[in-house]
Amino acid sequence: MFYVQIKKVSVFPFFRNAPGTVSSKQAKTKLAILRTGNTIMVMDFIQKVPRKLEEVLGAEGVDQFVDFLNSAFIASRAQILETSSDRFERHLSTEIAKLKVEFVAFKTEMKNEFLEFKIQIQAENAKFRSEIRTDIADFKAEIRKELKELRESNVEIFKSIANIHKAIADIHKTIAVQTRWMFGAVLGSVGLVLAIEKILHSFP
Repeated sequence: MFYVQIKKVSVFPFFRNAPGTVSSKQAKTKLAILRTGNTIMVMDFIQKVPRKLEEVLGAEGVDQFVDFLNSAFIASRAQILETSSDRFERHLSTEIAKLKVEFVAFKTEMKNEFLEFKIQIQAENAKFRSEIRTDIADFKAEIRKELKELRESNVEIFKSIANIHKAIADIHKTIAVQTRWMFGAVLGSVGLVLAIEKILHSFP
């Protein structure tokens, strides 16, 4: 809010230079708008006063009338400035309130979007972890299956090797039996030959 400080400005005396006219230089009352900090001094210009009004009021009356007009003008300007200041402050407060509401709405919207993004990221992360766990479980199951098949294959191989060893042992046993029989047959044949030869030599 602006504070208005009214400073009285001296009024020059009026002199009649010609009938119906007043010297603008002598009759001029200067008022201007000067601002220092929060203090405003209002000034304006009154160029001339009608001669008939001066004749009716007289020189002193004209001075008082001019002072009255200046005071009224200054008060009016001060009121206008104060009203404008109040309107500006209300408008500024309204705009600031709107900005605050918009900022709160924007903040809430960003917070909701960030929360949705966070939830989405967490869901994607959980899905990714679940897929990784599933892939690892499938890989482990496949490895276990292959190891089981490998063990079963090794068992079959070991069984085949055992069967081969058994077959070889049976062959060795059969060969040994056949060898004994052959050796016995050879010995028997030798004995038989010797016996036959002995018998043949016994005849004259």
